[in-house]
Amino acid sequence: MMRFIFFVCGHMLLACPVVQAKPAADKHAPGAARVIAPYPQADPGGVSTDDPVFALVLGRIAEDLQSAESDIQLNNAAGKALKTLTARGDWPDVRYDNPEFEHLARIKLLAAAFSRKGSAYYGDQTVYAAITGALQYWLDKNPHNRNWWFNDISYPQQLGQILILMRTAPSPLPKAMEGQAILRMTRKLKPNDFANTSDEALHYLYRACLTSDQTLLDSAVHYLYEPVQLRPDGQGLQVDNSYFQHGRQQAIASYGAVFIANSYNAAWYFKDTRYAMPKEQLKLLSDFFSYTYLRSIRKGYADFNTKGRGISRTNGLRLETGALQYKAMLTDPMMPTPPASLNTVCWISDYTLQSRPDYSISVQLSSTRTLRTERGNNENLLGRFLPDGATDIRRRGDEYYNIPPVWKWDKLPGVTNREYDKDTGCTILKEWGIPGTTDFSGGISDSLYGAAAYIQDFDSVRAHKSWFFFDQEMVCLGSGITSSAAEHITTTVNQCWQNGTVRMINNRGGSDKLKDETATGSWPGVWQDSVGYFFPGAPGSAAVASSLNSGALHIRAGKQSGSWYRINRSGAKDAVSGNVFSLWIDHGAMPVDGCYAYIVIPDLGSPAAMSAYDTTAIHILSNTPDIQAVEKLDVLEATFFKPGILKAGALSITVDQPCMLLIRQAHGQHPVVAIADPTQQAETIQLSLQLPGLGASHSMKVNMPHQPYAGSTIKLSLEK
Repeated sequence: MMRFIFFVCGHMLLACPVVQAKPAADKHAPGAARVIAPYPQADPGGVSTDDPVFALVLGRIAEDLQSAESDIQLNNAAGKALKTLTARGDWPDVRYDNPEFEHLARIKLLAAAFSRKGSAYYGDQTVYAAITGALQYWLDKNPHNRNWWFNDISYPQQLGQILILMRTAPSPLPKAMEGQAILRMTRKLKPNDFANTSDEALHYLYRACLTSDQTLLDSAVHYLYEPVQLRPDGQGLQVDNSYFQHGRQQAIASYGAVFIANSYNAAWYFKDTRYAMPKEQLKLLSDFFSYTYLRSIRKGYADFNTKGRGISRTNGLRLETGALQYKAMLTDPMMPTPPASLNTVCWISDYTLQSRPDYSISVQLSSTRTLRTERGNNENLLGRFLPDGATDIRRRGDEYYNIPPVWKWDKLPGVTNREYDKDTGCTILKEWGIPGTTDFSGGISDSLYGAAAYIQDFDSVRAHKSWFFFDQEMVCLGSGITSSAAEHITTTVNQCWQNGTVRMINNRGGSDKLKDETATGSWPGVWQDSVGYFFPGAPGSAAVASSLNSGALHIRAGKQSGSWYRINRSGAKDAVSGNVFSLWIDHGAMPVDGCYAYIVIPDLGSPAAMSAYDTTAIHILSNTPDIQAVEKLDVLEATFFKPGILKAGALSITVDQPCMLLIRQAHGQHPVVAIADPTQQAETIQLSLQLPGLGASHSMKVNMPHQPYAGSTIKLSLEK
């Protein structure tokens, strides 16, 4: 007799408490859903009180602001700001017709130096004069930026931080100046705007502490906590532990970073007070932080797939998390610690993340249920193909750091697309998000292994693609690659910073050094920066061999140039350059049913280690537009793009709906089967299995999960 055990898996945050929310209304409407908080919602303008919570919170904020730089760093930065400040109170290198951070940020540095006892400028009256002069200049000039975010969020936040630092200084600001600055901080908050709401609520909190305004404090706490809830019907935190902003668009380390920082700041500021964050909300926050946000960051560098349009900002991939992690642990002693080896699929946001101690790999897809990576405020101009399977492969962490201005944007890692000579082909023409074009997009995960899959139909290119993750390898398959476009169609294996020599594995058991900047050919493998790229032959089947690779390999390793302005109209026009490694497969012009297969092994320390690496344990069972499947040892992973049968020796699997399968102990007597529906449409899937260890064929009807869990993984334990 068979026994079936069903449970949702593939992500670690499925049993967490859920803060109930009403169905979403218009995001700016008074009746829009918001978290139920034990604090009254109020407009600013309440009565001042002597409540000790104001002094406690203001002190914690000031302490927090002083933790950003060491004494030496602060002294150096403040000294530079002092040297260039004019007698008028401005800085010559700041654009005041459209200012961003610089002016107020420099005043904040001076205020921190003036108020810190360990600083060389503590209590220095020259610094005090500089602070008051520069602040008065700003208040008199009252500059505005063309981007609302600076006016409504950045400026009020920085003003509040300056005022709080000066409250702890040996000489306070003149009352009239402080009052004028507090008035300038006053903005109308937009509820239900998620990360932006928490950003605005933060300067509400600053203003409440500066004025000891009880009703303003109540309002600030309410809106700081409002985003910490699950919103499966809209933006914000999702049940799959991803984060949406600007519609159904993945924003894990862009707006998600703002959400995390503001939420933990609030939780820390109010810890052990009557305003302490409720435990169920703190768990939601900590699970997202631990299982998704932190895992997407490797050694201080963000996954480029999680940054949205922030990928086009200078130093945008640099994310230091040490201070935030410390604050999170102080706030939530129960914060979970994920295992070092973990695979997760965010089925709502089409994002897959594989993490191991020695590497991290992610894949970003898009679907009719999500928005493609946005262009906004003339940022991310060339990121048109990012959501078509862009694959971030990192060991050190900085493989893609500041590479975007010199990238060939028609050669993004993992992506199959038309080869364009000019940037116009990669340009996103519409701002603020374009819907995806396919229903079949998603993944499967049993928390240790997993896969992502995608039917691509975009820019006159159609392809069926899968990424299969094992312990040491990622196996990438593509089939049905078809296009009527005149340009060549390429699949890029990687485009990252070059680090050392590039070597091609030969058929003599050794490797050859790349002598010129470019090479075209057919090699068993390529090695660069301790990452091996294998291009497998047939595992003994001529039918499979014909469906592995239909194009020539191309290598380019050398200098590439560009500018930040090229990808972001707020960026510098100065030329930047660096040596870039690119590896891609050329399927030719107007291919019909083209294909590819390659294996990425992210931790091979030398070409010799790659030459000695045994890939015979990896069996590509199928690579067709109907089925893609790979088996390594006793783990089998398969993508069924349509109903069909997979046969391999004594093994046979039949499904009546498109789906993905992952079977552990596939040849044993106790196989564990996981199943997911990337279309998120199937009510049931009929599954028939003939597995070597089970003997007779077994059939079952699997009830698939409904929204918001449609697309998540169901696990079935089978026994004789």
